[in-house]
Amino acid sequence: MTISTVHSHLLSEDDRARVSEALTKLEGNGELPESVKEPMLRLLRLVAEGRSATILETEEQLTSNQAAQILGVSRPFLNKLLDEGRIPFHRTGRDRRIAARDVEAFLREREELKRRRAATSSSYEARRSQRLAVDAGVSTEEAAELGFE
Repeated sequence: MTISTVHSHLLSEDDRARVSEALTKLEGNGELPESVKEPMLRLLRLVAEGRSATILETEEQLTSNQAAQILGVSRPFLNKLLDEGRIPFHRTGRDRRIAARDVEAFLREREELKRRRAATSSSYEARRSQRLAVDAGVSTEEAAELGFE
């Protein structure tokens, strides 16, 4: 199985400083293709920030425990997602196997949904503030100053 985790909290300050140096060097490197460079930069940034990261081969077949851990959900909740068809899987005997690329796709979809919800929420708040301002007979800027948010 090809899953590697970098536990940055286990690194010394010197090691983290070397990671930051590598990050700086890689950012200035124009020789690597962006499709290779960007994931490496992301990994180094996470480690430099003191966060952990997992590298996963996209063609890897995961157990439900592994997929649940990557998604940050319980195994029963993952099984519900699988049963609902939200993440494809296949069976090996009585065990379920999930392609890492499908877990990655689900994560991307979930992040996109969060971004859309945040944008919708902020748009709703802006419209609400504007309505309050109109109802109060003041400009949007005056409403913000008066705390009509």
